[in-house]
Amino acid sequence: MASGPQCTHLIAAAELVCGSRVHAADDAESALEVTGLSKQRAQKLLQLFAGPETAPLTVSPSHMMVVPASVGTANQIRTAGELRPGDEVVCSGGEIRELTEVRTMEGDFEVVAITFHPDLPVAVFHAPTERMQSMGEAPRQKRLRRSGMNRRGHNNHSTNLGYAHAEIGSIPETAPGEYRD
Repeated sequence: MASGPQCTHLIAAAELVCGSRVHAADDAESALEVTGLSKQRAQKLLQLFAGPETAPLTVSPSHMMVVPASVGTANQIRTAGELRPGDEVVCSGGEIRELTEVRTMEGDFEVVAITFHPDLPVAVFHAPTERMQSMGEAPRQKRLRRSGMNRRGHNNHSTNLGYAHAEIGSIPETAPGEYRD
């Protein structure tokens, strides 16, 4: 998540540059500066799943993850490659979730390695590659209303409105030969 003085928005890791500022995971007021950024190749990626409440995360095995401390209240750091189903990870809002699945993907992948100052955790997720397109709310059509429109077609009122016949519609009664189309 990158932010400026008045705005906050989500951007992809590949769009960050040195000097970008991002929010720390546990404190929206703390801004971390991107001090290093490089694209690297990886032959293996891990997909970490921590239940239905948390979006899956795909990372390299060397990616640092925040886990609850085994003793005390401070959190610890472990690499994603060390994690197994049943291990706990710290999620946004400080929630502790158990890893339900760790999938390994083999291939040739490009990853973005980012360093921050200060070196604090950030909340991350992968946006879906395919999204629906939407247009928003349709503009409302203003209906043109003319006096007496709701009375057209009612023979008992047509003579009061100056119409000779209701079937003619809105052509007013005119003297023979005066109306031209």
